[in-house]
Formats: sequence, C-alpha cells, structure tokens
Amino acid sequence: MQKPTPVWALALWLALVTLWPACRLNPVEDLSWDTDLLVPIAFTELGVMDAVPDSLLTVEDDQLLALVYRDTLASASLAEFVEFPDTSLDLSIKLDTLSLDSDTISQRLTLADLARQLSANGDATGDLILANHGNTLPFVPETPGLNSGIIPVDASEFFEYAELDSGELVLTIDNQFPLNLLNVIFRIENANLPGPPIVLDTFQVIGQFSSVTRTYDLAGTQIGSELEAELVNLDIGAGLFVPIDTTDYIELSLIAQNLQAQTATAIFPAQTILDTVRETRYLFGGEFADVQLTKLKVKAGRIRAETISTVEDSVRFRYSLPSAVNSLGEVPTVDIKLDPAPPGGMATQLEEATLEGFTIDLSQGGLSFNTLEEQIRVDLLYSGQLVTLDQTDSVLVSFGLVDIEPVYVEGYIGQNTFTFTGSEALGFFEELEYERLRLSAARAAVSFSSSIGVDAAVEVRAFDAVGQRGERVRLTGTPLVAGPFLVQGPVLPDTFGSVVSPLELNPDNSNILPFINVLPAAIDYDLRVETNVNGQAGQYTNFATDQSQITAFLDFRLPLEGIVEGFSLTDTVAVDFGEAARPEAVSRARLRLLLENPFPVQVTVEAGLYDQAGTLLQSLDNGTVIPAGIPNASGYVDVPAQEVIELDLSGEQLDRVLAEAVSARFRFVLDTRPKGEPAGFYADYKIKARLSGQFTYTLEP
Repeated sequence: MQKPTPVWALALWLALVTLWPACRLNPVEDLSWDTDLLVPIAFTELGVMDAVPDSLLTVEDDQLLALVYRDTLASASLAEFVEFPDTSLDLSIKLDTLSLDSDTISQRLTLADLARQLSANGDATGDLILANHGNTLPFVPETPGLNSGIIPVDASEFFEYAELDSGELVLTIDNQFPLNLLNVIFRIENANLPGPPIVLDTFQVIGQFSSVTRTYDLAGTQIGSELEAELVNLDIGAGLFVPIDTTDYIELSLIAQNLQAQTATAIFPAQTILDTVRETRYLFGGEFADVQLTKLKVKAGRIRAETISTVEDSVRFRYSLPSAVNSLGEVPTVDIKLDPAPPGGMATQLEEATLEGFTIDLSQGGLSFNTLEEQIRVDLLYSGQLVTLDQTDSVLVSFGLVDIEPVYVEGYIGQNTFTFTGSEALGFFEELEYERLRLSAARAAVSFSSSIGVDAAVEVRAFDAVGQRGERVRLTGTPLVAGPFLVQGPVLPDTFGSVVSPLELNPDNSNILPFINVLPAAIDYDLRVETNVNGQAGQYTNFATDQSQITAFLDFRLPLEGIVEGFSLTDTVAVDFGEAARPEAVSRARLRLLLENPFPVQVTVEAGLYDQAGTLLQSLDNGTVIPAGIPNASGYVDVPAQEVIELDLSGEQLDRVLAEAVSARFRFVLDTRPKGEPAGFYADYKIKARLSGQFTYTLEP
C-alpha cells in the first residue's frame, strides 16, 4: 500500500509557491532552490500461498504449509449392481352385463337475447338495456310475459329412443341476472313423439344470482333423441341501480340419471367387466440373478399398456400399482379409453405412464421380495352410439413395466466383483513452477469411499508412480501386503451417508517418499473389489441410491519441507509517483528498493518498471541474492534477511520513467542452495518489497 505524501512536504511546496511573487526577485540575479520529496512508489508481499492454487494448499496445525491432492481413480455405481428387466402380461377379458348411461345437457339464454326480444316486440326496455351495456341504470321496471322460445335439445348423443323402467331427470335453472325471475314456467317434451310433456313445472321466484333444482321421475317414459325445452313464461322483476351486462345469462341444465331401459336398444352406461389384483415377480437374470429387493424408488421408467377391443362400444382399461406411491400420495396408473370397434373389426390403443418419483414396496408388506402388486380393471364406457353388443366380444390387454432406472433400491443386491485397472494422469506437480523439488515428508492414503449400503473386500494388486521421464516406482508397504481389507458402507437409515476406508501410508510403513519424489505424472493401478463376500445372510439391509458409489481414490498430504530449486513467486503492482509525477519540476531522483526475506532459503530478485505496453523502462535489479533467513531453535525464521538496492536517475531517463511508468514487476526465485539443506515453508512467510524514491525539486525564478 502506498504511503501518503508527508504533510510537511506539501506545506513547504505550497508555501514556496505562495511566497514566490512576494519575494520580488530580480530575474537577472539567477537564484534557485533545491528541495527533496520522499515518495512511496510501490509495495508487494508474496508467499507460497500466492503461487500455489488454493485447491492444492492447506495449513497444518503448526502453520507449516502442506500440499494436498485427491485424485479419483475409479468407481462403481448402482447401475452396475442391479439391472431391471421389463415385465409383461397378456389378458383376454369377456364382456358382462350392460345398462344405460347418464349425462348432462345445458343451454344458456343471455340478457342480450331477451333484450332483443323486447325490442322486436316494440318494448323500449330492450333498447334501453342494449344501449347501456356496462352502465348502471337507476331503475329497471318489471318486465312480464317473456319466453325463451323453443330450445331444441339434441339427445341423440345418448340414445335414439328408449323406453325406461326407471330413471330421473334433474333440472337446474341458474339465474345469473342481477334481477329476480318471477312466474317461470318450464316445459320439455318429445319433438317427434306424441304424448304429454315429459316435464311441465312452475317456479314462482328464482332470485338474482341464484339457482333452483328439481328432480322428476321418468319411470314408464318414452324418450326420443329430439326434445324441445322452453321457458314458456318468465317475468323479470323490477330493480334499482341495476348494473347492465348483456352477457349475463339464465342457464338450463338437464341431467338424466339412474336410467334403466326396457329394451336392448339403448346407450349403455359404464360397467365394470373385470376388477382384480394380481402379483408379478421380477426375474433378475445373468449376473443379477441373486438380487432380492424389498423396495424400489424409480428415477425413470414407464408403465406400458396396449389394448385390442372387438367391442362396438367404448372400453376403458385401467392398470395401477397399489403398492407404489409418490410424495403426493398418488398411485401410478395407466388409463386407456378405447373407441368403439368397427363392425367385425378391432380398436387398438397404446398408452404409457411415467413411474418417475414413485416408490414401490416389493416385499408384500415384509413377506417377500422382488414382487409387484398390480390392480387391473376393465370398464365399458359411454360411447354416444346405439350398439348391439355380443357377450362373446372381448378386450385383449398386454401390459408391464419397461425401462426402469432406480433412484433407490433396498434389500440384498447380490455378490459383485469389480476390477479397477487403468492409468490416471496427475496434474498435481505440473501446477507448480519449479526446477527441482524433493520432499522430506509425505503422507498418503489409498482410500475407498462407499455410499452404497454394502460391505466389500478390496485387494490392491498394483499401484505404480510413473515419473515425467518414464521412471516407475511401485508403492509397497505393510498395509498393501496384508491382504484384502474391509470397505464398509453406511448403515440404514443413513441412506445418504458415506464411509471412507483408507489404507494409510507414511514413511514408516511404506516407500511413500520414493513414490512421491518421482513427482509422478501418472498413476497405474490394479484393484479388485468384491461385495457381500459372505452372501445372503437373511438380512435385507443393502441399499443404494442413483448417486451411491464405491469410489477408489488417492490422497496426498505433503508438508512443504524439503529441497527446492527455481521455485518462482511473481507479482505486478501499480506505481504511484505522487507529486514527483511532474517531471518538469524534478531534477534528479534516487530509487530505493527494500527487500525482506523470511524464508529459510536464498531468494534471487528480478525487478523493473514497465510502461502501459509492458515494455521495460528501468531495471531495478536483476540478480541480487537475498540470503536465507536464519531459523530459531524451533526451526522458524523470526527475523527476515534484508537487502537494500539504490538507483540514481536523472535527465531523460528520469523524465521517461516519471512520464511512462505504470507498473512494477517482481520475480523472486527461491532456492535451498547453496547448502541444499531441507527447509520448511510456513503460512506467514512472505517476501516484502518496498519501492520508494527521494526526488529533488529545483525551483527557479
């Protein structure tokens, strides 16, 4: 950080400038004054932590720096423990009993319709209503004697003709006018059949924005497909401050329900033909033949169902898994509606439903494993057509679960053997800038991290470090020759946990130092992993998620103690000459570079001033060696070694530096030479460089 210009220097400068006219000096006397100004120009401090990526560096408890590195070698995931086959079932279902369906017919009559009727009859109230859409009328008089006119009702969607043993007609009149309806007479009758009206009824009052509903017995009634409904009469009550919206309406709703026909010529209602629950067992094959699962949560997959119907009416096929549920409490279902088959032909349809997010109990409540509970239902649906049905007609169904990918499984996932072999490139040492590096301490671990709920035995067959020039060192030691070691997995209910089983390696139990000091560019490995070594012990406690893995990885922890040559620390900082940036007032300058080295190794310095384009304007140093700091009894450097470099500038070179220099660049090269003794590097070791200048100003009259 640059220090501010001293207050006394600024005061002196201002005083000289202010008093200059008052002196009234004679120019011919050729008098001048020199004054010096000390200016901090640039500062930097650099440690190993500035040169090594954060991901590769840590601080030990004693503040000694250490290089850390983890490299994943290989892994086995859930997909390699179990693979789900598709399930399949074919069914042929015959038809059963048949009956009539029920449905709803509705019709609306808007305020605009009635207003136009009034206008056509010469009643000015109609014109008034039409002209005031969106407005509020202070008064609307009672309007009697209106009617809807004949409203054709087409029932052919349900039947052409039916003689009913029983049934009901539910009538609802919904008044969405802002005025009461009075003396409403409703009639509905067959258009083309003789006989009295099917319904003739009177409603004294239907309040504004309200409705009335009545039910009529249809037993013994003949009904054709063409009906006529009519509001034979309706009076609109008077009102004050009435908002006019010509889209307001009266709606007539007719519901025919509980219909039983006397003849076989009718529209048939929905009827259940088959409703059953069955069990299907997953048959795992090949290398997965010993898998026994009690629970499955699905990441991806589908229920797939194909139906073929010879029934000349609509058929519904419904397939569900009652033992499956998602977070909303839903059960996975395929629901297919088949259109009526053509005479003598077939109707076919294929449907699918996702199983994503569903959890399936494969244990039948803890009694079994690998077992699906399936519910199958076939219904005859309302088709809108008159049909003649033959009970020999059938519905053929083929259905099952396909392309299942689990997000979680539980049970026994079988015995599996995995061989991890290969060569893994290491970028660890390539990320450091050095000429020679030899460490005197190292710790490592060949570790297995398991987030799969299963135990495994691991055998390390080979582990080789391959150096930059092809030299090879095989990792050996007591932990590696002791035979297969146990890799434990997490235990229920810790389904998202992970257990790390390390083979710890240090200089006392292995050749880890020669292994590391090859500075490997790659690791060649050969590992063997076997799960559930003891087989199925009657416990269904294995589990895995789609994120679960058994992963083999290599950990390094390398304290920065050892011999290093050519290890570089570099930095570029902005320069600020302050008041000295006015070259016309500066006659000469002395630049002073103060260097502090807290490292117990010597440091070679390169420094210079550069312009905006990166061109060197002035070298500050090129080759000065700062001696190593002297460690105390505990091996720590309390007092940094110091060097001071001074440089005098004047004339054009000084002017150019002041006018063009924008940055100072520093490069410090650390070496354990000339003694070559191992040294330790601590977190607070930082080389400091302070550049300042003493500038001489010449003031002339």
